[in-house]
Amino acid sequence: MVGLSTYSQNHSTWTILDTIHFDKNKPLIHYMNYSDSILTEEGQAYFVPTTIKIPRFKLLRNTFTKKVAADSIIFHGQRKTYLKNKYLKTENFQNGNKISVKYFDSNGQEINEQEYSKNNLTIGPCGNPLGQYYLHGIKKKNN
Repeated sequence: MVGLSTYSQNHSTWTILDTIHFDKNKPLIHYMNYSDSILTEEGQAYFVPTTIKIPRFKLLRNTFTKKVAADSIIFHGQRKTYLKNKYLKTENFQNGNKISVKYFDSNGQEINEQEYSKNNLTIGPCGNPLGQYYLHGIKKKNN
């Protein structure tokens, strides 16, 4: 019997932010999200400073919380989501309101939502998310 052990790189994600301009004391940001050097999402959004409460423990979600400085994301302009199989979703927003959405296959041909969903496994949180945020600070590394 032969045993085989394989080792791989840790999964790496990061975001690049670039300020486009300020509008009524809130910056309009162009952002690009990467996962293992592959662009997964890009778009524009207003970043509005806020604080949010994060549960410290999964079991006692609302009992022990921590306040964290964050920026609430209000999408404005175009947002593109790139999938590993080369499918693309483009969404257009006006101050957080979705105006339109289009789906494209790996050949760049426009397709409907059912065709897009059929060929892509998208897993999200249970229920409806309450919002999207960028947290301030640096994540501690697990050793």
